[in-house]
Amino acid sequence: MMQLSKLLAVSDKTIKRDLQFLKENNLIKRVGANKNGCWKIVPTPPKDEENGFHST
Repeated sequence: MMQLSKLLAVSDKTIKRDLQFLKENNLIKRVGANKNGCWKIVPTPPKDEENGFHST
């Protein structure tokens, strides 16, 4: 996280808070083991242009 905070010029606390938000809202998910796994972005379905809702 320290590398991210330096790269983005924000505090470590900000990185932790933002990652927690992404996890809680299922925008990222853990793939693989704790030691050598990684986080992946969860793709969102395309919006229905007529009503602005996500299609299922």
